[in-house]
Amino acid sequence: MNRPPTLAVVAFGTCLLGLATTGAADSNYVPDQVILKFRDGTTPIEQAEVLAELLSTDLEHFERIDAHLATISAMPVPQAVTNYSNHPAVEFIEPNYIVSVFGIPNDPLFDQLWGMHNTGQTGGTPGADISATIAWDIVTGTPDVVIGVIDTGVNYLHPDLADNIYTNPGEIPGNGVDDDDNGFVDDVRGWDFLHEDNDPMDDHFHGSHVSGTIGAVGNNGLGVVGVNWSVRIMPLKFLDAGGFGTTGDAIQCIEYATMMGVHLTSNSWGGGSFSSAMEMAIEDAGAAGILFIAAAGNDGANNDVFPHYPSSHTAENIIAVANTDHNDQLWPSSNYGLTSVDLGAPGVNVLSTVLGTGFGQATGTSMSTPHVAGALGLIYDRFPAISGADAKDLLLASVDPLPALAGRVLTGGRLNAFTPILEPDSLPPAMISDLDIVDVNGTWAQLQWTATGDDGTTGQARRYEVRYSTSLIDEANFDDAPLATGPPGPQPPGATEQMQVGGLAFATSYYFAVKAFDELGNSSPISNVPSAVTLGPPNIAVAPDSLSADLLTGATSTDILTVSNDGEAELNFEISIADNVAAAHRI
Repeated sequence: MNRPPTLAVVAFGTCLLGLATTGAADSNYVPDQVILKFRDGTTPIEQAEVLAELLSTDLEHFERIDAHLATISAMPVPQAVTNYSNHPAVEFIEPNYIVSVFGIPNDPLFDQLWGMHNTGQTGGTPGADISATIAWDIVTGTPDVVIGVIDTGVNYLHPDLADNIYTNPGEIPGNGVDDDDNGFVDDVRGWDFLHEDNDPMDDHFHGSHVSGTIGAVGNNGLGVVGVNWSVRIMPLKFLDAGGFGTTGDAIQCIEYATMMGVHLTSNSWGGGSFSSAMEMAIEDAGAAGILFIAAAGNDGANNDVFPHYPSSHTAENIIAVANTDHNDQLWPSSNYGLTSVDLGAPGVNVLSTVLGTGFGQATGTSMSTPHVAGALGLIYDRFPAISGADAKDLLLASVDPLPALAGRVLTGGRLNAFTPILEPDSLPPAMISDLDIVDVNGTWAQLQWTATGDDGTTGQARRYEVRYSTSLIDEANFDDAPLATGPPGPQPPGATEQMQVGGLAFATSYYFAVKAFDELGNSSPISNVPSAVTLGPPNIAVAPDSLSADLLTGATSTDILTVSNDGEAELNFEISIADNVAAAHRI
């Protein structure tokens, strides 16, 4: 959807105002670049033909989503998108959009952090904060949690950030060697995807400001404090000194963060239109359990009507954040959306780290987003085994309801960092003791068991993990056995659960086991471990060997093709006819 661009403004003085989102129209893209993904099954020759027609030069291959960033010279980008969007070899082709930034410890500036602890010190309403001080009575963060900051880079030398900057344990600094064999040389503290080097130093201020809210070092007698006193911030730079960058470089940041196994990423930027490549990259991160915290934008618009990307992508691992002020009101410039924005968080006149050794204030959903990222860091500290999906649900279920957000965001509330970590539920679901193999074929086995509870046999479990192996599974090697996909959602205790495990080999002995998990990652003991042998392969017979007919126009002919199977396992086959439409059958 085309939208007029919004002016991006920065003001310096006692208050730094974050850059606004561009609300970019479709014309806001790199003039000669596209992101292109071919359909599965297309041949190298078919792909080469498309690339040749576009007169393209490959700039980057996004390995995790198998898409290409390329320059084209045969035609303008809009024409290429129009001409090739429905090409049989192309899954999608889109512009490379330009996006932009938005704009109680002993730390001496803590009393200015109203979003952490609001006493009315800025003229606001006491208690209109995220309850950070009482959350810190329980946990203050851990270096075991890694948060990727995808932004303008991070001032990793800032004295209030340096001790909390991520260091790649698999890389030896400065030796010019890719020690961990991840494709990046000397990526000791993240990567700069704008300049394609290993120095993600901030040259704008925005990424440093975001990082300070997430994890400025706490209780060090200096400056401010982050929601996490101790955490590991991974700098991932793709925005330039003016606060602008491209979809392609952002995707590289997401793919790197996914490869390196961060817990979540903080994304205080946006612009451009819907991007299939971006959606795929975010979903791929979600499949790895990584949350994507995104600023809702600063256009004062309803994202349900006018989508704002990336926060309006539909991936389940996105948490979209609106901006609230020191009176718990929705800030006028903040975007909102009952279905597309999840919650609010403090984002007005937020004090944090900037360039050099200083501190400055900034306003926008950019500043709200890191409050949420930091609160999730505390959840991971409190519940190390929790999954990303469960951490999201726990966070959203624990907001402080606000009249100003009712009907404006999904939860109707503002971030609370204390409530999600209040209850230390350590009672796991009860053991599943009746796992049974009720049917088996050549490539699948049908399992059945009785549902357990959340706390022992009480309540309802959150999820199941079903694993299989050709070797005996026990408690020690459960996590190493292959994970079966598509387990059922847990039912109330006593209900019968069923699941088909596919992808098995013919005539092979397999063991199966299951665990139940609660919403905080507590797991039941391993179930009983039944075993079964899959059936031997099918034996296909086709008669006759071929069919043909020589017909005049309008004539018809009927022939019979007999396909039979006298093997052990069921036979799955396809019949391809002239128009390449395949009919699937089972015997």
